[in-house]
Amino acid sequence: MNRLLEAFVRKPVLALVTSLAILLIGGRAALNLPIQQFPRIESAAIIVQTTYIGASADVVRGFITTPIERAVATVTGIDYVESQSIAGLSTVTVRLKLNADANVALTEVGARLDQIRGELPGDSEPPTVIVQRADRPYASFYISYKSDRLDRAQVTEWLTRAVQPALSTVPGVQRADIAGGTPLAMRIWLDPERMAALGVSAREIYDALRRNNYLAAIGRTEGQSAQVDLLANTDLRSPEEFADLIVRQNAGATLRLRDVARVELGAEEAATETRENAEPTVFVAVWTLPGVNEIEVADALYRRLAELEPSLPAGMKVLVGYDGTLYMRNAIRGIFTTLAETVAIVALVVFLFLGSLRTALVPLVAIPISPVMSSQLVRERSERPRLAAFVEARFTRLRERYARVLDATLAQRNTTLVAGGAALLLLAPLFLLSPRELAPTEDQGEISIFVESAPDASVRYTAERTADVVRRLLELPEAYLSWEVSRRNVGFGGMALKDYSQRERSAMEILPQAYGLVRDITGARAFVSLAAALPGAGQFDVEMVVTAADDIERMLPVAQSLVKAARASGRFMFADTDLKVDISQASVVIDRNRVADLGLDLTQVGQELGVLLGGAYVNRFNLDGRSYKVIPQMGEAERRDVSRLLDLKVMGPGGQLIPVSSFARVESNAAPRSLNRFQQRNSFRINGGIFPGLTKEQGLAALEAAAAEVLPPGYAIDYAGESRQIRTEGATLSGTLAFAVVLIYLVLTAQFGNFRDPLVILLASVPLALTSALVFTFLEFTTINIFTQVGLITLVGLIAKNGILIVEFANKLREAGQERMAAIREASLERLRPVLMTTAATVFGHLPLVLVSGPGAAARNSIGIVLVSGMAIGTLFTLLILPAVYLWLSGAHEAGRAAAGSAAGRDGAPGRTAASASS
Repeated sequence: MNRLLEAFVRKPVLALVTSLAILLIGGRAALNLPIQQFPRIESAAIIVQTTYIGASADVVRGFITTPIERAVATVTGIDYVESQSIAGLSTVTVRLKLNADANVALTEVGARLDQIRGELPGDSEPPTVIVQRADRPYASFYISYKSDRLDRAQVTEWLTRAVQPALSTVPGVQRADIAGGTPLAMRIWLDPERMAALGVSAREIYDALRRNNYLAAIGRTEGQSAQVDLLANTDLRSPEEFADLIVRQNAGATLRLRDVARVELGAEEAATETRENAEPTVFVAVWTLPGVNEIEVADALYRRLAELEPSLPAGMKVLVGYDGTLYMRNAIRGIFTTLAETVAIVALVVFLFLGSLRTALVPLVAIPISPVMSSQLVRERSERPRLAAFVEARFTRLRERYARVLDATLAQRNTTLVAGGAALLLLAPLFLLSPRELAPTEDQGEISIFVESAPDASVRYTAERTADVVRRLLELPEAYLSWEVSRRNVGFGGMALKDYSQRERSAMEILPQAYGLVRDITGARAFVSLAAALPGAGQFDVEMVVTAADDIERMLPVAQSLVKAARASGRFMFADTDLKVDISQASVVIDRNRVADLGLDLTQVGQELGVLLGGAYVNRFNLDGRSYKVIPQMGEAERRDVSRLLDLKVMGPGGQLIPVSSFARVESNAAPRSLNRFQQRNSFRINGGIFPGLTKEQGLAALEAAAAEVLPPGYAIDYAGESRQIRTEGATLSGTLAFAVVLIYLVLTAQFGNFRDPLVILLASVPLALTSALVFTFLEFTTINIFTQVGLITLVGLIAKNGILIVEFANKLREAGQERMAAIREASLERLRPVLMTTAATVFGHLPLVLVSGPGAAARNSIGIVLVSGMAIGTLFTLLILPAVYLWLSGAHEAGRAAAGSAAGRDGAPGRTAASASS
């Protein structure tokens, strides 16, 4: 290494060319670096969704969710499996462990689903499988399209044909999905009164649609020199053709579909409604590929949107409602600003300590230029500059003061050791009593919105209540725009805030006012929170899962007790459970004996009612090269009143129509909103949002304490979202710190050639620096989180360097003949300047991290506070306590050498005596 450095010093052109080559390679690599909000995490969730239109939640759980859960439970790399069964839909989520191969798991899930396909109901739709990345659980961009001339179905159709294909081909885009749209469908609105009058059953219409709307592939003719493809118009393509469909012919009378139904080209029933700033819209969600530069993708996406703008239909408005790269752009600007400030501060510190502008430039020159530049910049001068003389005089005075303090600590070194030991004993309680969380809350420029309406509320009603919430939040002076997604009785969305430079308050300061604005919404319950600081953290601050073998009725009071305890703890702005038995459900109770007497069978009855009420599609029709569903169903007005169900008629064995009231009755009861399971056990969640100023660990601890008092035997707690990460990853800091200390000790042992000197360095510097840093976490300047953990581990290496400077110099002085007291005193004084200079450079260089504000500031604040406090106070401990520790352990070390020397003398081998060792 010395020869290499000498070569660069002697040949400055070689050094310059080498440095330029490195700069060019590094610059090229920097341009190609992927820029993402979070590192790519090899962790994903595989979501299996199965639609069974018309089925109750209990039927969905028993016949769809349970077989799928059982099939996927043993897939390689699973962390846990959870499921949700609601009316008409089963969702099974397979959460994979960190670094598990999602492709392997996806292949296994697909194979297991193929094996159980025969167990699922025949009229359920095939399961769909989606892979969700943990580092990007949501799309990177949401683009809003709304029109004052086109309805939602027409906007959806235009997006499907014109926008979705164009955005899907943007470089770096994985897929573009349409959210909140309603695809076109051929709606067959059945008229039960006309059907009864003409003696037509729902099953007849269903069978007629299935028989007469058939896409035939009849092949082609082939001759010796030509072939002709054959087509047959066996399928129906327009509302007129469907209306002319013959349902029945009897005695010369022809009954067509238009006689018993109204046919129109409409849309599928909307399961969701999306809005932007409380106005109806349709979103295009754009997902990016893993590992791409998302900022480059955003630039390309905006260019593509500009290209599509001239082709927009009249009255169509486009707005990028959410751009995930805005936060990244602001954070990157802040990083470069902090980096520039750090470089300038380090140069200033070196300048103030050395008094030479030329020397201060040395740290700013990259290796391998620095050996050459240093030889030129710090070349010996005949006259000492005035500034250098001034700095030297001031440092000499500081050195004299330190010498007096050092002499006092060495004279009372036992007291010094006791004081150091007392500080060391504070390490554990400070660590245990400091508030902790997985990551500090960041100002990401957005407030998340959650709305819960009445259990039997429609999608439209929930959308209106969500819009009421948004209108109130738009009153905030910092509000920019909002997006909302509403479902049957729940809505969620986000309120984007103005750029950080355009507002005086942070998102954390705005949140309490926002909560006050929405807490008394009429007809709904609303709450707000901040976006999670880490990927895969879930929607809520705290998510506890309670599992048991009990049924829903027994678990309900337990869930309610936990929610009550959470609210009483004073740590939650809101707390709730997903176990709620409050949805109105009407059960059709069939008299089986009466059905048999009438010559009916239950299959026939179920199919008839399913066609009239269920809304399942029969088959598909072609429209301009795309296929759409054909859906027969009674109109909304006929389905509004449950009592009218008894007036419906089914076909008897002789062709007569039999009213449902002759063999069934309707009973009303309350049903759960969803049936949830966790690891194949019945479960419910307790979700909560904590008050600003409290950590998620504190909220989770309050829930755990309540669970310990409330839960009956046989109940167990588990975690989801960020709470799971806190409990599974939160205990890794102690082990990582211990590993870092052991590794440093082994490296120092190899460097010093003994086991005593590294112990001196670590005992006198590392624990005391850690204690100093933890004082500030205990005082809640920051928390124990993943960023402070990085800072603490970095601090171990940085603070050990100061001890190395002093101990190594003291050892050289002792080898030169000085006794240990004089050697450690002189080493401490001689190494005072480099110790203070490197410490000051580290402290002031990291000071911008402490003072920074804006996007990404919380993470940088956490690292900066730990490093600045630990280095500043830890260095003082090192300068005062390390000499005393050195005298203590070094004396024992010398005794060991003397013993070794005596043994060597008895064996006739050359050795050192205690006296010679002390010299």
